[in-house]
Amino acid sequence: MDKKVTICGQINGSVNFAMQQNYVPVIRSLVIHNETQESLNDLRLKITFEPDFAREFIFEIESIDAGGSVEISPVRIRLSTEFLFSLTEKMVGSIFVELYEGDSRIYEYEDSIELLAYDQWSGLLIMPEMIAAFVTPNHPRIAEVIARASKYLEQWTKRPAFTGYQT
Repeated sequence: MDKKVTICGQINGSVNFAMQQNYVPVIRSLVIHNETQESLNDLRLKITFEPDFAREFIFEIESIDAGGSVEISPVRIRLSTEFLFSLTEKMVGSIFVELYEGDSRIYEYEDSIELLAYDQWSGLLIMPEMIAAFVTPNHPRIAEVIARASKYLEQWTKRPAFTGYQT
């Protein structure tokens, strides 16, 4: 396959349920650069996933001028809520990127991605601020913790109420 295009982009190394719920894109951007001296026409970018943790993504590009580029940002990948929520252990998946000119495939690329269990954090390397997504203030057990804590608070301060910034 002749090198007609190069594609570069920002692909997250992992994804989890919390990222899906917070609209964090799996692929932030892709830039397709025409390496030829002729315009490329009737292009179709196809991104697929294994296992099926996201829907197939198709993006049509009418043309890219000779030496020109096209940026797709963000790449609107639709992740499967059910799939990511059902994961109880980390697994490794794959992302396949293909570019077609008409019916001819002119580019292909494969990369791996960690699919984290619904309760796993990606750590400090990928969006460390996502740890906040694991706070569940409306969980039923929180009311029990608050009830017990208010008894301790009443013993220590003679007031059972959490007043926060008010006092």
